[in-house]
Amino acid sequence: MPGAEIQQYSGQFKEVSSFNGANGFILSSFDKKQKFIFEKQVVEGGIHYKAFKEKVQSKDEYLKSGTAFLNKLKTKKLSKAIFSRVKEVHSSEKPKNIFNELAINYPDAFVYLISSPFFGTWVGASPEVLLHVEKGQGRTVALAGTKSVSDNKEWGAKEKNEQKIVSDFIDQKLVQLKLEKVKSEKIKEFIAGPVKHLVKHFSFEQGEVAIADIIESLHPTPAVCGLPRESAMKLIEEEEQHNRSLYAGVIGVIAEDESKLFVNLRCAQLFEQKALLYIGGGYTVDSIVEDEWLETENKAKTLLKVL
Repeated sequence: MPGAEIQQYSGQFKEVSSFNGANGFILSSFDKKQKFIFEKQVVEGGIHYKAFKEKVQSKDEYLKSGTAFLNKLKTKKLSKAIFSRVKEVHSSEKPKNIFNELAINYPDAFVYLISSPFFGTWVGASPEVLLHVEKGQGRTVALAGTKSVSDNKEWGAKEKNEQKIVSDFIDQKLVQLKLEKVKSEKIKEFIAGPVKHLVKHFSFEQGEVAIADIIESLHPTPAVCGLPRESAMKLIEEEEQHNRSLYAGVIGVIAEDESKLFVNLRCAQLFEQKALLYIGGGYTVDSIVEDEWLETENKAKTLLKVL
């Protein structure tokens, strides 16, 4: 967890249909069709590698498919939709070494290493809090709009619009859930390693609303899916040439005293001699496909720095 000591557990993941009543480490796929809870056991599991099968696009292939994605977004009149890709990197580094380097380099991120026969081995350093609830006091963030950390120009209309879309969505969901004392702060700049984002913090009182219901309502946010959510999800399924699997899913801990859940970003699936990085860009009607490619390249630097 950000700012905390490293924790290591032995055991195995169990697939479940719902997070209702869950207690412990949980994660889901992006589309929420797969949900897992970790069960601690004395016996230590090994490192599991899945078959390498996802489509890796060249830049030219991405520009072509990104243009088709943008055209469909305009035709369907979506406010926003996220188009992701997979980047393949050679790496023979041991998974634990990658994890340790990420923990050192990104102390403010949620850094993890997980392995299971269900999904193979994944590692990540996510900057995005989905939900943090402690003693009934909750908070979440709208994190959207991205540029290189070295870019000191004013934020553009596209990035500000992306941020507004996500903020409005979260505000609406918190109200629909009938959470109490919902408040939001002013938009700030947030640095996450090689990139920076626009961020807006929200706070609320949980009341009688279950953690699982808040997760179900908020995820996936427009920051990783789009708006309208169902239409964006359908466009992603039609146009992306890979399975997102755990990328942009929910990951973290549910507990009685404190629950901390994150969106699984800046992540990679590890194999014996390579890694697949999952990286996405937020498309709106103002998007330039070449710029979206550069955004994904900048986001990849979080893991490339270590790999």
